[in-house]
Amino acid sequence: MHQANSDLTIHEVLTDPMIRAVMRADGVTTNEMKTLLYSAASALRQMQPGTASAKNHTANLLAAPKRRLLSM
Repeated sequence: MHQANSDLTIHEVLTDPMIRAVMRADGVTTNEMKTLLYSAASALRQMQPGTASAKNHTANLLAAPKRRLLSM
């Protein structure tokens, strides 16, 4: 993890043992997770930080079923 930023990179998420264990338990493949992360990152980049629409969009992403997110 980078010291200047507490967020994990996509590579770090995909190689973290705890996240991998949860992915296995949930039946999520590495490619599905990668697609999900890149889709979420792309959608968030298009939003203005701190706006209500960005907060709502983030909440919707977090609440959405895995399959719907992958189709976005």
